[in-house]
Amino acid sequence: MAYRATLGYSPAELLMRRNLRTTLTRTKTQLKPRTPDEKTVKRNDKKLKESQRLSYNECHRAREQNSGALVWITDLDR
Repeated sequence: MAYRATLGYSPAELLMRRNLRTTLTRTKTQLKPRTPDEKTVKRNDKKLKESQRLSYNECHRAREQNSGALVWITDLDR
């Protein structure tokens, strides 16, 4: 789930413009600074936010009531 919620770059890549060193074997070219494409990051962020907005609005919309149906109304003056 966390993989799907990312922008395609790790926070370290966005902040320091490079991958952090790890105990895992990596080539020196993988550790060299690499500038993330700002347009791609913004596009992915916009797409992710739109997806989250649509998902939230689908679940939290006002329900339609039929005419004459009994409904529960809370006292808003308290």
